[in-house]
Order: sequence, then C-alpha cells, then structure tokens
Amino acid sequence: MIKYLFIISFVVCISCEDGHDPILKSDPIPVDMQCMDLVTMGGSLSAVVRSLQAYRYIYAERFTDPLQAYWDEHYANTYSTIVEMNPGLTPDVYDMMVHESFYSTLPFRGTEDCLEPIIDFDTYTLLGVAAHASGCEAPVIDVQYELDPNTDLATLTLTITEIGTCEILHSKNLWVLVPKIPLGAEVKFQRL
Repeated sequence: MIKYLFIISFVVCISCEDGHDPILKSDPIPVDMQCMDLVTMGGSLSAVVRSLQAYRYIYAERFTDPLQAYWDEHYANTYSTIVEMNPGLTPDVYDMMVHESFYSTLPFRGTEDCLEPIIDFDTYTLLGVAAHASGCEAPVIDVQYELDPNTDLATLTLTITEIGTCEILHSKNLWVLVPKIPLGAEVKFQRL
C-alpha cells in the first residue's frame, strides 16, 4: 500500500507595511513517520529535509540501517537458539522462525509492512523535531510555521501544554510538511 499525501496548505500574509516583504505563515501538514519513529524514538531530533536524496538518507539512518544492524548483531544467536529448541527442522523453517521472532519484539514489531510516505520535495520541505514534556497524559502540542523572507529565517514553533503534574515523560517526534524553504534560509526550531 502506498501512502499518498494530499496536501492543502494555506498561506497568510502578515504585516505588509514599511516596504518589507510580508512574513508568511502557514499551517504545517502532519506526516505519519510512525514506522521510522518506532525504531529510533526518543533522543534529539531537529531535521530539515529538502530533497528526495536527503529523505532517503534520513530514512535509512533512522529506520532501515538500525534494523539491519540489529538483525546482523542478533541473527546468529537467535538462529542457534531456535535450532537448539526445535531440532530436526529445515534451514528455511529456522529462517522463518527467526523472522517471526524478530518481528514479534522491538525494534521490529509493527514495522513489517512499513512504507515511507511519498513527499513532493519540489513543493514542500519536511521538518522533524522531538517534543518532550512531563504530565499525567500526553501533552497538547500546537505547531506553527512562519518564514520571514526579509531575514531568510524559517521558524517552526512548538507550543507544548503539559497536562497534570505527574512526572511521567512523554516523547514524540513530530514530522510536518511546510512550503518549500529556500536553500539559503536558516531554519529555527522553537519550543514554548
């Protein structure tokens, strides 16, 4: 199944006075990168992906390469354990059992049918940022984007509202599409 992103973006002109170009605001479009985030959740993330080549690189770095490294590191031991516990089967059956074993636990669980979203990098830039907050429930996260063409500064602002006073850490990677950011523009991630 191929995921297509049908995208509608609304761009608003703010402050057109004093001869400067207006600051452009738009609503970021969420992108489901859940499969990749199952493998490399947590830690820090501040990604600006402007091209298909960069997208392939980050997808490999955060999804396929870690899975392959885990497979390479654990395959032989898992295979020998399965052979020891199930003598007399064929190598193909052992391979299938290793596969089933890997895909029933993390980091593989939930990734078997993953397909990366298709993104039009001629029109959009993909931004990824980690959001962390405490609270009794997952926080409410409002995401805003603006581009100031006068300073070539693109800003993705996360307003994070914690719910309750519990000390439970909630982590989430947010992936959004914004209108294509010019190559020379600086991208700033701001958390409020």
